[in-house]
Amino acid sequence: MGRSVQTRNRRISSNRVGSVDWQDAMESFALYAALVEDEGAREVLMDMGGAEILISHSEAPELARMFARETPAELLIAIVRPAHSNDARFIEVFTEELDRAGRTVGLFATLEEADAFLVANRTEAQAGGDDNGVSGWFKRLISR
Repeated sequence: MGRSVQTRNRRISSNRVGSVDWQDAMESFALYAALVEDEGAREVLMDMGGAEILISHSEAPELARMFARETPAELLIAIVRPAHSNDARFIEVFTEELDRAGRTVGLFATLEEADAFLVANRTEAQAGGDDNGVSGWFKRLISR
């Protein structure tokens, strides 16, 4: 398992390679919460492209609710989909649950798409927009 995390310009960038289990996920959530508190981070970009998720997708909703409790509601979240379809299913369910919880979250195939989502949502938030999540991002994208 490998994880690299850096914070720059109020964005947490996390890159996961290899296996991810419950303990890894919980450690990541605690780290993100600390970076929000200590460094004022307002966005998280999780690159899960190289991750092998060892958690059943049926457990994703519970894990998403834990993530939502650990982090502030205004945290923007972009996730790059894992390459393997079984791992991607976990992340899809995780993302859907965060969206249901009212979080601004998106799931993407590339880092570039994830970055564009965060930039668009940051710009919208600064302009006073109130559409959250993927649907709001698509509405803004289509209206341009």
